[in-house]
Amino acid sequence: MPTYRYLALDLEGRRRRDVIQAENERHARELLSDRGLFARRLEEIRGARQRRRGQRLDAERLTLLTRQLATLIDAGIPIGQALEALASQADREAARALLLSLVNRVREGYSLADSLKAHPASFDRLYVALVAAGERAGQLPQVLERLADHLERSQRQRQKAKGALVYPLVLVLVSVGVVSGLMTYVVPRLAAQFERSDMTLPWLTRGLIALADAMQSLGPWLLATLLLLGWPPPAYCVGPPSG
Repeated sequence: MPTYRYLALDLEGRRRRDVIQAENERHARELLSDRGLFARRLEEIRGARQRRRGQRLDAERLTLLTRQLATLIDAGIPIGQALEALASQADREAARALLLSLVNRVREGYSLADSLKAHPASFDRLYVALVAAGERAGQLPQVLERLADHLERSQRQRQKAKGALVYPLVLVLVSVGVVSGLMTYVVPRLAAQFERSDMTLPWLTRGLIALADAMQSLGPWLLATLLLLGWPPPAYCVGPPSG
């Protein structure tokens, strides 16, 4: 659905500025009216739909959102109001638009799990399935708390895995640099000395000199090929995308 930025007046005449998702401008005005707001100005945020397709909450924000939502629901606050409170505190417009989309769907009668299905980039199937189970069992706050714990553990494990990869990668880079330096600068000088002495070289030494000559002539092309083959880096090196 399109996203609209609005300026509205509440029942006490105070100005309210925020964003809302609706099928069209008329639908947006109806949703605002249901909240007791009179829309003075509505402006569609162009390109919001395309950005939202690739939108995804990062692991840290998703964990925080899950834990805060569990706390609010456990305190007896309705799901729609809890989501709206979180949307008002969101530090990014993309996250706010996502939360307001959930608010709209919940107020239209959808369950929280069904509302989450509209954003598969942020909430995977396991997340949605556990939320649905929590809603059916009447234990949604407890399920959300366990989900937040699971997300925190997963995030720590990813950070440890990335940290464990740093040392081997440094060793590989240093080794490649040392070997390249030897083959590019040291071996050619030794080869020149051998040529002046008219020595009969073993086949292994001749092969090493030939390899050094090849690296000197083809080095830039080999480097470009390695960069092309190695980009983008593997997902386990860069971690999950951010939102």
